[in-house]
Amino acid sequence: MNAWRLLSKGKNFMAIDFSKCEIRTPESPLELKRLYQMLAEVFPVEKDFFEGLIDGSRTLYNWRPYTLYHGDEPLGNVSVVMFQLKSGTGLQETAGIASVATPERHRGMGIARQLMEHVLKKIDGRNLPSVLFTSMPRVYSGLGYQVVDQGVMQVSVKPMVQADGLTILRLTRLDSGDLATIEKLYSGLLPYDGKLLRDQECWHHYASAVNNSSKTEFAFCRQNGSTLGYARLEHEADRILLDEFYAPAASREVNTALWNWACEAAGEKSKKIISLALPPAHGLWNLLNLEGLAAKPETGMEREVFMVRMPMRKPLEWLPGLRWPLSGKF
Repeated sequence: MNAWRLLSKGKNFMAIDFSKCEIRTPESPLELKRLYQMLAEVFPVEKDFFEGLIDGSRTLYNWRPYTLYHGDEPLGNVSVVMFQLKSGTGLQETAGIASVATPERHRGMGIARQLMEHVLKKIDGRNLPSVLFTSMPRVYSGLGYQVVDQGVMQVSVKPMVQADGLTILRLTRLDSGDLATIEKLYSGLLPYDGKLLRDQECWHHYASAVNNSSKTEFAFCRQNGSTLGYARLEHEADRILLDEFYAPAASREVNTALWNWACEAAGEKSKKIISLALPPAHGLWNLLNLEGLAAKPETGMEREVFMVRMPMRKPLEWLPGLRWPLSGKF
């Protein structure tokens, strides 16, 4: 980084010698506070989240920031979040790219690209695939990323005939017992490729995110005191998003009960559409088909694009079939 650039400060301009800038991971409380403040500025929708990081009420999972500094001032950031994904009979370590941020006053100077190239060099050095969500896919295609359609579909709200003997417990917050129930079901059901391995730290972060959200709701399907399956939805502007649905594939009754809960939740908010972000082999698709509920590609929503990259532009191998649970978005 040996070029000089001009940074705007109001109506004034200040020359910065990039040969004197440094990319490093902030570690001190003061450095982290300044980083979180910068991220809250760039992502105002997530301001409460970053303020929670500052006061210690929120946590991050496997999140390693790489921040460009000029002296003590952070000019931009790219973070890496490491995941384990099920692939065949094994696990594939995968790098998630997150918190790509440059304050408006520092944009247009290639800061984000320099940070991305720095991070990708490290990821390529470990021969790892990487993934990201973005609203600007053209920016990342130049770095070797390719779009992978997540196959989000939508279905009209229509309850099904439900068997007796099953009850639904609705939750908007998770205590330690609820979390343990979800963790057990998540681990044992629906063994699809691309499924995230969630360790205890990840589950802690998961519960923290859920319990600080006013849009997330869960349902436990129960019979004789046992929980047989669970589902999670997000309330959106004109629909609900069903983004976790763990039930025995062969149990029409459990799948029906959880579907009916989703329909009930939608009806309470006068919403007529349910969007589903579920893997292609999920048993719910077959049940919907049998009930004559036609699923079609989602329309009317602008979601961030999911992109994947193999190290050093190698063939994508298994990545084109990757379906990422939107509830696991980093």
